[in-house]
Amino acid sequence: MRNLLQALQWLLEMVFWAVAGTIVLALLAFFFHLGMGSFFGVLAPFFALFVLLSAARVQGRGRRRRALLLVGYVEQALRLNLPLPRMLEAAARGERGATSDRLNEVKAAVATGWDVSDALAENVPELAWRETEQLKSAERLGRLPAAMARLRERLRRRTQQTWGDPMLGMSYGVVVVLFMVMVLGFLTALILPKLIEVFEDFDTQLPWVTQLTFDAAQKSGWVLLILGVGSTAALAGYGLWVLVQGVTGRRPLFAGLWDGIAWRLPLLGRVVRSRAWSDGCMMVGEGLRSGLSLHEAAAEAGNGGINATAKRRFMRWSDLLASGEPAGSAAAEAGLPGVMAGMVGSVERVSEPAEVFAFLEGYYADRGGARASLLRASVMPTIVVVLGLVTGWIVLSMFLPLVRLIEAVMPYTEVM
Repeated sequence: MRNLLQALQWLLEMVFWAVAGTIVLALLAFFFHLGMGSFFGVLAPFFALFVLLSAARVQGRGRRRRALLLVGYVEQALRLNLPLPRMLEAAARGERGATSDRLNEVKAAVATGWDVSDALAENVPELAWRETEQLKSAERLGRLPAAMARLRERLRRRTQQTWGDPMLGMSYGVVVVLFMVMVLGFLTALILPKLIEVFEDFDTQLPWVTQLTFDAAQKSGWVLLILGVGSTAALAGYGLWVLVQGVTGRRPLFAGLWDGIAWRLPLLGRVVRSRAWSDGCMMVGEGLRSGLSLHEAAAEAGNGGINATAKRRFMRWSDLLASGEPAGSAAAEAGLPGVMAGMVGSVERVSEPAEVFAFLEGYYADRGGARASLLRASVMPTIVVVLGLVTGWIVLSMFLPLVRLIEAVMPYTEVM
């Protein structure tokens, strides 16, 4: 019942922001239309969407930088063993605006007895829920300074990430895709039927390329138009939401379902799996450093906010270890990767078992980072190639009928 109410609330919020974003987009498009003239005015909605998404991107990056600054102050105080409330109060006096307010809020929460992880989760909404869960686990283990240092480095890398062009990010690519979808939908749903009527008047057959396009248009032309309009409204709502409220790190509805889907995706799934194994190994290593046994550390990794599929496997591994099964065979039976299963078999024979998991953490982090970089770098070229092929096909479908129509009209012109 609770999930149903949350789903209903999420749906109502999504509809509200989509409607509000559409209204804002229409107003922006109207003003751009006045300034661009009637010829270029048809591009006003897409230009307005580009401006809205670009502004949301700039605002989002500003909030991420503020989160990085807040986490940096807390990490520095913990690393230097300084009194945290006094450190945050001094930092708040040196900052201005929202950054100062957030520092005061975190300081007040810690001063009243909140855990540091809970104070950050409540007052720094830019942190992802998995990150706050890992902070809570690290605080339970007494390893919070190390976890804060890792979080600070992760936020720094995230702040520096760009998609596509460094200045425009993905906003340009998204707007171009929507523009092409709507243009193709318009051509296939409205233009091609008229062209077919002209050919029927001249008793001429359409080229096979155009006929194939028309057959596809009869099934998907209006779908493309509706999809383009709906996506534009959704993106406008998302951009307005980021500008006004900002992205929050609350746990999404049906997180386990989304984790399972992401785990099995062809390309993105490899990044998700590497990230989950890296985080799980990190939590096991931190548990071993804090004095836990291997099966207790594995159970703590399952409670550290990692992917739900990886969580079940770590919990299964913990149960097998608790029953007395050797670490290596238990890891293989629990479904952990072969590299991990092979290396954890030697944990019981080394003096520093936590170092084994530190190596595995770095190994999977490097693999996931390389795959994520490759995936990010391939997004824009893939969009360009796909749209180029589709556009070329549509242009060919429109050009070849004109050539055939000219050939059909030529005998009448010779007689005249």
